[in-house]
Amino acid sequence: TNRHNFLLADIDGYQGNYVGTLLAVESHPDRCGKWYEGDDMFFIDGQSWPPALHGTGTEDYFGMAWGVHRRYQSWDHGVTHYERGITDHDRFYDGRFVLYRWHLADPIPFQRSLHASIEAGHANDCAQLYESMAFWYGRKVS
Repeated sequence: TNRHNFLLADIDGYQGNYVGTLLAVESHPDRCGKWYEGDDMFFIDGQSWPPALHGTGTEDYFGMAWGVHRRYQSWDHGVTHYERGITDHDRFYDGRFVLYRWHLADPIPFQRSLHASIEAGHANDCAQLYESMAFWYGRKVS
């Protein structure tokens, strides 16, 4: 389930569209887990498991593959900050990263609620630091 996932957005009582995610990660070699392996999950309108949209990995959701290896910008996805070498014993996925994904061409519509999250590593085995911002618009429903 998604109970231990990193929460991106928990919207209730609105009809609208989810249109983007900004994710910042600090991965440190003294903390366990490969942060880029977490699946994105979007539960629409109160549905239970499985989610309506279930991705295959953080790097895939943000338009990369096999990890995040460089700075990259596109109109709808990219890596705006890529900082390696925060310690002298970093793994290839350690550092500070800022990633974005816009859903402007493929918004995620919802009628009354949306619960968006991403696993903190594969099956939430990751102890890295996460921060995020979700972008959505909508109107209150009764």
